[in-house]
Amino acid sequence: MKNAYIDTNIVVSSIKPDDIFYSDSKKLLSNSIVNCLSSTLLLVELKAVLTKQVDNIEKNLSREIKNLIKDFTLEEKTEVFFNYVMEKIYLEILEVPTIERLDIPSYNGSIYTPYAISLKISAFTQLKTLDNLHISHIMQINHILNKKIDYFVTTDKMIQKNKMKINELLSIIVITPNKLIELETT
Repeated sequence: MKNAYIDTNIVVSSIKPDDIFYSDSKKLLSNSIVNCLSSTLLLVELKAVLTKQVDNIEKNLSREIKNLIKDFTLEEKTEVFFNYVMEKIYLEILEVPTIERLDIPSYNGSIYTPYAISLKISAFTQLKTLDNLHISHIMQINHILNKKIDYFVTTDKMIQKNKMKINELLSIIVITPNKLIELETT
């Protein structure tokens, strides 16, 4: 079975019924069409997104659930929603436990390897920091953990626009969830 690195936006789409990728993201994360993998970066990003979406999430809850959490703090609600989402999806989170030395003006020390890689690739990819960090994690998963990633599944427009550059760096197919399902189920 092939491996797919899942961008955070796929998990977010899978819990937003009004999202155009909702059905396909949910299907991808609840079936074994491919091995769905991601990095610890997804955890950090997802928690931040959920914190900003608590009010929207609450609107879609049953009255019974709303009553159960009505006295919860924002932090408690976020934690409940985060744990619920992580429990419901088929996704393996991988850790890239490496650091390396970095010599640049004003800093001479160790840095988390995905950060170092992001520094090296940012001018080439011209993507946002978190997007470069996802790419860095994919590189490390391939290299350090010896897991070949076949697909980078994302709905991010800038990543999609730069998929040729990403393919050049990673030898990977950048793809949306609907296209991946179509490709892997035919």
